[in-house]
Amino acid sequence: MIDQLLVDEIGNALEVSLPGVFIGRMHNNEDVTLPAVMLQIEGEALLGSGCYRGTLQATAVSASADSSSADHAALCSSVDELIRALSISVPPDVALYGIVATSTAADVDQNQFRTTLSYTVGYGPTS
Repeated sequence: MIDQLLVDEIGNALEVSLPGVFIGRMHNNEDVTLPAVMLQIEGEALLGSGCYRGTLQATAVSASADSSSADHAALCSSVDELIRALSISVPPDVALYGIVATSTAADVDQNQFRTTLSYTVGYGPTS
């Protein structure tokens, strides 16, 4: 439950900062328009602490017919910059305690550019 709260708050922050870009959550069955950023988090509780550690993935997708590789790179750069600067606190439900970029994976096919940005995140309840 806390994982989805955090993803929803990250998605809300990205929606405000990236107008015209569809921001989706992997846990929803949504019709996706491009360009898009799909968010997913997998976390685990840290024994005895009430805090969580997880992996946040933000997958940026652009249609190759509608954008260049430079446009897609600019989208990825914007997403990365926004995620690294996030400050989230929704008392008493969830707070983001720290975020570190861990890897980037890119894939290109004839129809789209797809880049997955991965981050290690620390989060938990505020109380």
